[in-house]
Amino acid sequence: MTDSYTDVLIIGAGPAGLMASLYLSELGVNHRIIDKLGTRALNGRADGFQVRTVEIWDSFNMAHLLENHGNHFREWVLWTGEKEISRQRVETSIGEEVSHKNTGTFHQGFIEASLISGIRKRGGTVERGIKATSMSISEADHPTAITVKHLHATEMDQWHVGAHFKHDDGTLESQKGTIDAFGDDPQDIVPSTNQQGTQETIHAKYVIGADGGRSWLRNELGFRMNGANTNSVWGVIDIIALTDFPDIRKICTILSSHGTVLIVPREHGFTRLYVQLPDEDPATESSSNNTTMLEKMLATAQQIFAPYSMDYKICDWWTVYKVGHRIADHFSYDNRIFLAGDAVHTHTPKGGQGMNVSQQDAYNLAWKIAGVLRGQLKPEVLSTYESERQPIAKELVDLDGALSDVLTSRSQVPESQVKDVYDRLRYFGSGTNAKYGPSPIVAEHVDKVATNIICGARLPNAYIYNLASGRRLASQSLLKSDGSWYLFVLAGDITSSQQLARVNGLGTYLSTLSHKFPHLSSRKMTQAFMRILLCAVSSDFKAHDLNSVYFPMDTVRGHDYNTVFGDQPDKGAYGRKLEHSIEAEGTHKLYGVDQQVGAMLLIRPDQTVAWKGSLDNVSGLGERLLNFMRVD
Repeated sequence: MTDSYTDVLIIGAGPAGLMASLYLSELGVNHRIIDKLGTRALNGRADGFQVRTVEIWDSFNMAHLLENHGNHFREWVLWTGEKEISRQRVETSIGEEVSHKNTGTFHQGFIEASLISGIRKRGGTVERGIKATSMSISEADHPTAITVKHLHATEMDQWHVGAHFKHDDGTLESQKGTIDAFGDDPQDIVPSTNQQGTQETIHAKYVIGADGGRSWLRNELGFRMNGANTNSVWGVIDIIALTDFPDIRKICTILSSHGTVLIVPREHGFTRLYVQLPDEDPATESSSNNTTMLEKMLATAQQIFAPYSMDYKICDWWTVYKVGHRIADHFSYDNRIFLAGDAVHTHTPKGGQGMNVSQQDAYNLAWKIAGVLRGQLKPEVLSTYESERQPIAKELVDLDGALSDVLTSRSQVPESQVKDVYDRLRYFGSGTNAKYGPSPIVAEHVDKVATNIICGARLPNAYIYNLASGRRLASQSLLKSDGSWYLFVLAGDITSSQQLARVNGLGTYLSTLSHKFPHLSSRKMTQAFMRILLCAVSSDFKAHDLNSVYFPMDTVRGHDYNTVFGDQPDKGAYGRKLEHSIEAEGTHKLYGVDQQVGAMLLIRPDQTVAWKGSLDNVSGLGERLLNFMRVD
């Protein structure tokens, strides 16, 4: 048996584990990510992107993959009926009104291929066919020791593909399916492993368990999953739909006396159907290879769609599952071992939340571990992972239970109840309304400054003009996930000499503060830990009139032209897309900032507002940083 050492070990290479690896790779953290399966996910499974997850992908310069290869939609439609269904309600998709990004779908094979590609571009790799078998914890510098076995190819579980062609006589012919995703990672769809049959003990400073709903690591820690399964059984199938149903390319909820169907449009012309099946049917205990269940799923869907037809020839993936809602009693152990994603919260896929919340778990955690390893953050910051993410998971599981009550009822559900649960889903589901409570890295909310900004929430999007190019940009898009903290200086009206003097006076303090702590990323060791962005009310000023901290100059690369911005004109038709306007003209008004006073917003490396204060409150900013920054 060999011994190896790493700063971070990630167990599980699904969306949560891969997101953790992506961020750690971006930050230059020494880590390993292992998975007992021999390939990435091939098709089907998780597919829905809410706007917050798209924003996160955009911060890694990856959102174009979904935008170019996925499917997008703008409307959700409710259909109900007893014997025959009819359209009752049409609304915009979740999150469209609060983000510069759009919701979309593509299957988990695409998702994992995208994340793996991003990891490789940043120097990381995913190790396959490695199964954790035992764990011990000590007081050593690398306190957690995980013994693993490198599996033979014959020992590795295989992904169920389920793709087939249905002939006119009902016989099914197996197909390869869309497992190639982008077609540029053939090595990830053929089972592979190194050092077959050998054992290894991996010693790690920190461990992240992203090993799914049946988490080995969670069981080793003795954590409990609280909640219960129900008798509600659902089938899921991805097909090229042969139908005259008019809204087949829109997100739809269909409630009928025969059961419920959810419609999710997919990439390459596929449509996903979630079909409610008869409760406690013995056949539902069978595997996804049971063609009887497939026939029952289609027959049930055809009943629900009446008077419209529904059939298919091409199926890419299908499965059957029971509804369950569970959450772990703990998300971490001793601030050394952490669990994320399905390892700590399981629920139905019908709200389109699981893969999103799982990636957001990892996004919240990775930079904190990196910060402690780099000596930037105090170790106590790691306790905020559980305090921030567990309430989100509880809210998700509660909402999923309410949604399931609506969708599993076989009697007519009052439209007011349907509206209520979908309004809750709309608020929570976008992912943009998550709010973390006060902690060392989240200040108490103070209404006197930037009254529309909530500490602990993600920075709301607004549109601003780049002073150098005149280009309109989304403020959210400026917050790249490269380990930087951000200080957004809303400078107010700096055409006033008095206000300009205040802003430049602040700049003198910031020029020293920005180099006081190490950068969170080992790739940016010589750079300031905090990137300073300035936005004034208008663009009627010159960048050279500002303190150099706002318009930095490099002797080799010249000026950084992506740090100074102007607000949109008050009449704002050109400053913000109409669909993103919240009847507030200009970013100062949108954020609730008095343009005669200005404000500062301290943004964490996960785009969350950590603190806000007036331009004069430099002591408050310094004290806030000392709450969580390490000073040697």
